[in-house]
Amino acid sequence: KVTDLFALQDEISATIAASLVGDLNRAESERARQRGTENLEAWSLYQLGLQRGDRLTREDLIEARRLFERAVALDPEFATALGRLALAHLWEVAIGSGDAPEQKIEGALAIARRAVALDPRDPVAQMAQGWAYVLGGDLKNGLDSSRRAVELNPSMPEAWTWLGWTQVVAGDPEAGIVSSERARRLSPQGPSVAQVEDNSAMAYFDMGRYAEALEAGRRLVALRPDYLWGYAYAAMSAAALGRVDEAHAAVGELR
Repeated sequence: KVTDLFALQDEISATIAASLVGDLNRAESERARQRGTENLEAWSLYQLGLQRGDRLTREDLIEARRLFERAVALDPEFATALGRLALAHLWEVAIGSGDAPEQKIEGALAIARRAVALDPRDPVAQMAQGWAYVLGGDLKNGLDSSRRAVELNPSMPEAWTWLGWTQVVAGDPEAGIVSSERARRLSPQGPSVAQVEDNSAMAYFDMGRYAEALEAGRRLVALRPDYLWGYAYAAMSAAALGRVDEAHAAVGELR
């Protein structure tokens, strides 16, 4: 009966509310145990670094790295800033910026490990450690760290995109797409959407679904015109579809 449905609705609502209170209390307790920073200048530099690093150009990544280095110099135990510093180094490798990529990866892994040692519950530190492991050839530990980041903060879109990327690299493009789409649902207009398209282009190409890879590459170019991998995926996918002129045009933009 309709009256029974309303009673059931009230019961369900009360049960959910009680459950959420417990979950929120646990979450706040865990957050209080995390090592952030009490240095306002370090926090300000960290925030500026996030803004610059999100642009993913050579100049912006160099400046982001410098800002994170200054934040860490002010508070050497600021685990999240250390994680972002490691990520900035790794992004420089990913876009082909600078020399000696192997040394950059080794240095980034050392920084990420330090961040994890300071705060094992920091998802940014775990993300950085995971990416450094993968770029260094250690897929198992890379997957473990990426999964840990998601476990620590299941509502963090960036953690899901990094897990998705790691899954694609590890040879499971279907799982990579699922994880990446989870990030899109969590933040459909956020900065992680570009990385979702990045992951999707790579995953679809690996699966031989070249038309979908081409569309993802085009969307990535539209979202990040200064990011070289969008043009690379568009060129590869267009070539696989026999669209030679389009592939040449994408390569020209890439160069």
